Amino acid sequence: MEDGVKLSDGTVLPKTTGVAVSSANMWDPEIYPNPETFDGRRFLRMREGGNNEHNAQLASVSPEHMGFGLGSHACPGRFFGASSAKLIMSHILLGYEFKLADDVDKSSVEPMRFGFSTLANPRAKVLIRRRKDAV
Repeated sequence: MEDGVKLSDGTVLPKTTGVAVSSANMWDPEIYPNPETFDGRRFLRMREGGNNEHNAQLASVSPEHMGFGLGSHACPGRFFGASSAKLIMSHILLGYEFKLADDVDKSSVEPMRFGFSTLANPRAKVLIRRRKDAV
């Protein structure tokens, strides 16, 4: 079908139609306590809790987190993708220092939200420099 894609249930997605996975669950306090507050140890605590050990991994799939699909449609490359993202982030954090510029009003750099997307605020001035003791 040149003008789009026809799904097995008969639904037609016209060419150039945007498709996204809902991120509503990540803001659900029943699933993640205080979802609006950054908590760098949230998933660590979930894994230590016992019953969520496998569901709180980056590459895990569940009805609560479908970023990599679900069931037989789960992305087979999710483990490689997750490992690559962690490796890249580690190298960036080991090699560079980051801070907000001194003249930035910290209350003005809240993330921007558009529908299901959360984006870094483009008005935030971030200073970056190579670490002197980079590994």
